Amino acid sequence: MCGLTGFWDTRAVQADAAQALAQSMAERIRHRGPDDHGAWVDPQAGVALAHRRLSILELSAAGHQPMTSGGGRYVIVFNGEIYNHLELRAELERSRAAIAWRGHSDTESLLAGFEAWGVVETLKRAIGMFAIALWDRAERTLTLARDRIGEKPLYWGVGREGAALLFGSELKALRAHPQFNPALNHEAVALYLRFGYVPAP
Repeated sequence: MCGLTGFWDTRAVQADAAQALAQSMAERIRHRGPDDHGAWVDPQAGVALAHRRLSILELSAAGHQPMTSGGGRYVIVFNGEIYNHLELRAELERSRAAIAWRGHSDTESLLAGFEAWGVVETLKRAIGMFAIALWDRAERTLTLARDRIGEKPLYWGVGREGAALLFGSELKALRAHPQFNPALNHEAVALYLRFGYVPAP
């Protein structure tokens, strides 16, 4: 199952405090991943990513998350499964002979794709069920993405002071952040009850 969570605070954060907060958020979704856990923080950017892991495809430590891409540009937390990740690996190997895989996880396959093809193109090629949070250290951008059907959950919201973006596999992870804003958007609730989803925008 696995679970991801984290935040992006536009203000710089203290590394130790951000690490502890990310771990606290991940602890709220411990039941999603009893096998391993981890947190990664970039205090200057105000970004923290945390993960709870249920080991399925890669049982070794090579599947630990948050995971950094081979070139160091991307850091990801990932929940789900990429069904065609072996095909993606084969395509990457044909086009870039210098790939040295650390393990057998689909997470690593995604990261290699992001470095080779870019984020949008890799997500177009990925077939599966997934939710990801991806930090681009070069561009200083955060990408939150889900599979086309939305099978894997991904909650997000803006903190009460408007400076922090919070996200996670379950709402209870966001609640652990002091900026969590529990106010309801009544218009969105009405749209959900009417249509069974909240239409754009």
